[in-house]
Order: sequence, then structure tokens, then C-alpha cells
Amino acid sequence: MPFLCLSTADDNPAEQQVRVATIKSGQTLEVLDAGSTRRTAVRLIGVDAPDPRQLPWGEAATQALQAKLAGQMVRLEFDQERDDAYGRTLAYVWLGDTLINEAMVEEGWILAKGRSPAVDSSNTRYDLRLAHAQETARLLHRGIWNPDQPMRQRPSDFRRNLE
Repeated sequence: MPFLCLSTADDNPAEQQVRVATIKSGQTLEVLDAGSTRRTAVRLIGVDAPDPRQLPWGEAATQALQAKLAGQMVRLEFDQERDDAYGRTLAYVWLGDTLINEAMVEEGWILAKGRSPAVDSSNTRYDLRLAHAQETARLLHRGIWNPDQPMRQRPSDFRRNLE
């Protein structure tokens, strides 16, 4: 008689509590797994931050994320794809009830990544929230949307031109 064996251990949890160790850029941080000294690189899902060399915006985005998260306990929420091509863990980062991905976009530090669910159906859980946050930042001229000092080149284009 066949039987089904279910594991009670969750090898692939939907979320994880971690401590922020280092901020690498406006979209990338390193975290310490609970009870471990092992560092994991985490990239915020659904956003595109100015490259750190894209002055002054990259440096400002990095400093903003540092001010929010340095040393904090945060919750990583995972979507469909768990890792990017560079081996970083992809996550929505929550500090209490605040979705950091969204807060960084709404404050004008970083861009929401424009994606089409019809073309790219993975990791789109909060795309509408991110799009609304970006529209708010744009309308209120926050950060990279400031007409006195706008960011004139998308981060992805800036990085492509460096290659």
C-alpha cells in the first residue's frame, strides 16, 4: 500500500528573520542568519537603485538604506525566484510593518522596476505597490525625481555604459 511521507521541517520557508550586517548599495545588503555568523547577500525585489558610482544618487540611496536598516532585525519575504544570477538572495525586506523596498521607492531613493507580468511572471507580488510608490515620489519631486537635480540615466543604462 503506497503512503505519503510529509516532512515537518520547512527547508524552504516563505520568510526568514535575520539581522542586517552591512549595506552594500541602495538595493543590496548582507544579513546574518539567526544564530550564525554566515553572511548572505540579499537584493531587494522589484527595484533598481542607482549604481554607487552614479553620483550623487547611488551614494544617497546607500546612505538612506543604511540609516533605515543598519544592525536591525528584519523579516525577509521570498517570492517565486529565490536567487539572482549573481547568487544573491531575492527578498522583500520588512522592518516591522514597513516594506523597505516600497519605502525606498516612495522616498525617491530608488526606482521601481517596470515589468510586465505577462512577460515576467516571477517575483511580482508587490509590483503595484512599488509602482504607486514611484508615482508618489515623482509627483512630489522626491530624491531622484527632484527637478533641480534629476537622475537623467536609469541605473541599468548607467551600468551598461560602464561595460
